[in-house]
Amino acid sequence: MNHALFSRTGRLTRRDFALTLGVISGGVFFLMLALCYLLFPLTASAAVGFFRDSTEVFFTVYIA
Repeated sequence: MNHALFSRTGRLTRRDFALTLGVISGGVFFLMLALCYLLFPLTASAAVGFFRDSTEVFFTVYIA
């Protein structure tokens, strides 16, 4: 573990800085992917509940 991340006096090396940015950006990607997988079924269920034919609502998803 790099203790420079949690101290005010430590400095990050180029490698540690690159790894930190990679972890942050990769973490955001996987978080958004998980949210899409979790929220899409709820959105589709709500659309089917409110509309008889959900093709118009999810047209871009159905043609992909």
